[in-house]
Amino acid sequence: MEWALKPAAIGFYFLLVVIGSVISAWETFYGVFLIEDLNVSDKWFGVANAIALANGSATCLLGAFLKKKVKSIHIVFVVSIGLSIRVLLLGYNRTYEPEEMPVEIFLASAFLNHDGINAIGIIGYVEVITPSHLIGTGISLSWVCMFVIGRGLGSFLAGVLNDLVGTRSMLIIIGSTGVGYTLLYSIFYQFCIKKKETNPDALTKSMSEGKEKHQPTTLAINQLTHQITTHL
Repeated sequence: MEWALKPAAIGFYFLLVVIGSVISAWETFYGVFLIEDLNVSDKWFGVANAIALANGSATCLLGAFLKKKVKSIHIVFVVSIGLSIRVLLLGYNRTYEPEEMPVEIFLASAFLNHDGINAIGIIGYVEVITPSHLIGTGISLSWVCMFVIGRGLGSFLAGVLNDLVGTRSMLIIIGSTGVGYTLLYSIFYQFCIKKKETNPDALTKSMSEGKEKHQPTTLAINQLTHQITTHL
């Protein structure tokens, strides 16, 4: 499990905890906040959910294309920022008139719901930082960090903040934290982690090839030593 203690793995899995926390805050308070605080009608709330589901399906197809063009970790960065901005903007959203169409909510549902490509980015990056025979373990650890630890932590923090500062401020705090952490980690990754990022299988293969490369040299030295000793 040495691969899990390297900076690339630690930073990645902590980012998944942050993403899970942001998702949890959104899912826990989204519906209630829209209907009770923003005065969105049940009809428009259903339309917003339908748009979000359609967007999630469409982004799955987009994710398959992006994986060939963009590094998997960058997909995860985009997902994290998009989900965090969605929570942040919800906190700043205005209250609607009765039966008014919530255009801002529709736009957020259409362009900031990246759940469909999240799994593609995560699995792709796990393949980079995890030995091939432990990819299943790496993916399982990803889901634990995001769906168990992250969502549990997000539910707890969102509930506490909601009682202390209200729903609007809670959404702004959690959304801002998600955006801020993702941006800081993406910069740290670009300048520090990316240079040292090596697939464990590639490292093992390189070491094996190095040993094989030096074996003939070692053998030649032993033979030469034997010949000198014999002549003496």
